Amino acid sequence: MSNDSGAKPRGLVGQITAYFINSQLTVLLVIALTLFSIGTLALVSKEENPQINVPGATVTFIYPGALPK
Repeated sequence: MSNDSGAKPRGLVGQITAYFINSQLTVLLVIALTLFSIGTLALVSKEENPQINVPGATVTFIYPGALPK
């Protein structure tokens, strides 16, 4: 990875980016991730109205002489 004669030197992220821009591996990774995503969408169960249980608690105590606010 040589830099052009007036180009700023690349850091680690720039080198990794340049590698993936110029690599055939990028096309393979995009295709694999797309197929994996489509497969996952097909396998995940979906419900129109899912039942969600939110844990909670009610705390009640008596404080003689206090006014309700």
